[in-house]
Amino acid sequence: MDLITKLAITGFILLSTGAFANPVVIKAKEIIDPSLGKLTASRMLIQDGKIKALGKFKIPKNAVIYDYSDSILTVGLGDAHTHLCTSFDPNKYVDLTDQKNRQRVGSRVIDCIVNAKSMLKSGFTMVRDLGNSGDYLDVDLANAARERKVPVPDFFYSGKIISPYGGQSIMQPSTERLHSGEYIFADTKDELLKAVRQNLFYGSHVIKLASDTHSYRYSEDDIRFVAKIAHDAKKTLAVHAWTADAVYDAVKGGADSIEHGALSSDRELILMAKKGTYFSHASTTIEHASAIFNLPENSQIITNIYKDNLALLKNIKKHKVALVFATDTISSYKGKGRGVMAIDHIDSYVEAGFTDEEIFSIMTIDVAKLLGDISLAQIKVGHRANLIITPQNPQENIQTLKQVQHVFLNGTKVF
Repeated sequence: MDLITKLAITGFILLSTGAFANPVVIKAKEIIDPSLGKLTASRMLIQDGKIKALGKFKIPKNAVIYDYSDSILTVGLGDAHTHLCTSFDPNKYVDLTDQKNRQRVGSRVIDCIVNAKSMLKSGFTMVRDLGNSGDYLDVDLANAARERKVPVPDFFYSGKIISPYGGQSIMQPSTERLHSGEYIFADTKDELLKAVRQNLFYGSHVIKLASDTHSYRYSEDDIRFVAKIAHDAKKTLAVHAWTADAVYDAVKGGADSIEHGALSSDRELILMAKKGTYFSHASTTIEHASAIFNLPENSQIITNIYKDNLALLKNIKKHKVALVFATDTISSYKGKGRGVMAIDHIDSYVEAGFTDEEIFSIMTIDVAKLLGDISLAQIKVGHRANLIITPQNPQENIQTLKQVQHVFLNGTKVF
């Protein structure tokens, strides 16, 4: 490779990563760190996508200055259970299986980007995406995020969902091949090992098992086997489990997070609290449930789902189980995009009795801990500048997060 070519490539890389970008100065009424509360500083200097200084500093002559002196500057939000490459429309498809069999790949790619940008616009700068992404479309979205081709949140993905035969779908013998685009069926130790390695090959940050989607499920020993493989590879294990026994076996087997756990009893929650297992996706909203089941908001089924959700959240709080904000949103509703649908889940935590400060921590610090990078939710010199601007302090008024005014990703204003 000649010198000119090397210089051209180097220049492209520097430009694409923002290394030549002007420094950024943000002035705010207050700067809020989820762990520390109000900082004494009200100014921030950002250089090359990272926080370079807080408080008093000399403003560089070439700095881009944003004056939000009437607003709050804080860290971006996190959603620990998304499916950004799935947009279920009950008016077009019978169910998710029908949609996956009929939707064109190009249409699904567009959904991925639209949903990711919607989440970012609502203030979510980090998401953990747990499958239903077709033939590794989540890999492409993660690459787009890393290479900054489109403004999307930091994207941590699972790859294909690993499950016992049949997955989460209504499957006919003639359609089995179509389901391999969403799931890896694994029923033996050898199949589980190969399935995990396949996802690791494609760069998965987290391994996801769907345990009890049929009358048969993964045992504690199965989950312990997968947990060891995942942990040896420095990855986490998320287990989709609904029934109490499936949750119990998953926690005993070493799962890092339980997805859904709708029928969890005191026994499971006490064990989760003891082992430090995260509860992921414990929330819903009336609109969310209505969109998924295509039923009126005032129907008895939707009412019961929401009441059960509140009871579970209250029990999680009672037993002091580690909890992350996780929405599992797969639909739009009444013109609301994915980000607005997700942020509305705040209301279920409020109604369940969580304080504003607790909810803000669940949406930031706790998600970052589960993702394995606490710096994603801290305001410190040297940390990446993934930030949001809000009208008020979310630790004092959590509803202000429904009015995110601006979003910065790697120090660049994207909304």
